[in-house]
Amino acid sequence: MEERINEREIICVICPNSCRLTVWRDKEGELHIKGNQCPRGLTYGESEYTNPVRMLITTMRIEGATLPVIPVRSVEPIPKQHLLRSIKVVNDVVCQAPIKMGDVLIKNILGTGIDVIASRSMDTFEGTSKRIHRYNKNDLNETIFHTLVDTFYGGNTQISAEDRLKIEEAEKIIINRLKKFGLQTE
Repeated sequence: MEERINEREIICVICPNSCRLTVWRDKEGELHIKGNQCPRGLTYGESEYTNPVRMLITTMRIEGATLPVIPVRSVEPIPKQHLLRSIKVVNDVVCQAPIKMGDVLIKNILGTGIDVIASRSMDTFEGTSKRIHRYNKNDLNETIFHTLVDTFYGGNTQISAEDRLKIEEAEKIIINRLKKFGLQTE
């Protein structure tokens, strides 16, 4: 029996057959692939064994928009070893509305030559609102206020002045009830 170096089992995702591929190198370094039912399995098995890639699909924070995040994706698959670092880069970027689907939001992520683009369009928020900034999670009043915003406005970072008053009233009621149970708010 031939020596199999770095043997791996890979499930092909190219077609509905979902073939179980066995991929390995022999002692001369030649690549071997077994288990494919179609020629595309050979190509996929070689690619997945030698240089696995994945599409980057996530969300990015956006300011001045109708929603707090916008879906984004890479233009083409990114090498798998760069995927987690790429997500961290996307998490650190905040884009500005308006955005059109297909706009490049990050060019050449991690020097891969691959751009990250918007997966949808998002308009600027046009209402009369006050921007809610990041808050101190150790401050009970701020935590209650932002919990209410998240609960009733789905995390929308901009709310109208009228809705802000409603939230502040609910916050006062909650704090007064907590005080009745002896909770210190300061």
